[in-house]
Amino acid sequence: MISLTENSRRIVRAVACALAASLLPAVASATVLYEQAPIDGGESYESVVSSSLQSADDFTLSNTQWVGGFDWWGVEAATEAFLIRIFDTTEGGASPVFACGYGVVGCGLTVDVTPTTLLDSWTYPIFRYSVDLADAFEAAANTRYLLSISNEDELSATVQPADITVEAPDYANWYWLSGGAGGDGSSYLRAGDDQDWIESPPDFAFAVRGVAESTPVPEPASLMLLGVAGLGAMFATRRRRTGD
Repeated sequence: MISLTENSRRIVRAVACALAASLLPAVASATVLYEQAPIDGGESYESVVSSSLQSADDFTLSNTQWVGGFDWWGVEAATEAFLIRIFDTTEGGASPVFACGYGVVGCGLTVDVTPTTLLDSWTYPIFRYSVDLADAFEAAANTRYLLSISNEDELSATVQPADITVEAPDYANWYWLSGGAGGDGSSYLRAGDDQDWIESPPDFAFAVRGVAESTPVPEPASLMLLGVAGLGAMFATRRRRTGD
């Protein structure tokens, strides 16, 4: 029978903890590449391509980056009806360099929605929407991109302002909340794809995220070395005790 000293037992416990930690699932994280934070009580604006109410906002990255997802803020809406398009010009008639979501064949979006404590200027509750792209978009360095986010579904009758004493307008379409720090104070709008984008206040609330990177999991060879190290400590202690 092998008898371990207290010091050896500590070594074995440490090796066991290292082995257990190495078997934990990888943790994914994505860096925020660009962000315009939402404004509590800010104005919100319609963004519906099918209703000739297109809205977009611009972002520029200093280095070429792979874009892996987006976050944005707005009133409650059906998540399956969101459409995301990216343009690299304000000229009308230009095709988007990226398009995914509602009405796009072969590219659907799985949008997560999270309630927030934010309200827009008419006290409509604001929700945070997030999506991870199945295929990352490569954004070139120092290129101005226009991010257009719209929702192509009519809002439910349950979408109501939080303060019923406010004579708020009835929102029939989805409204995108305005954003604060990080932007240039302006966004873009147009009625149709054949028209140029027109610059106009305000900024919209959104974030551009990089591709999620997972914490590397040790390979089997690494796990074997950890196990050998633990056994080595055990037998080294036994030899020392036997030789005493």
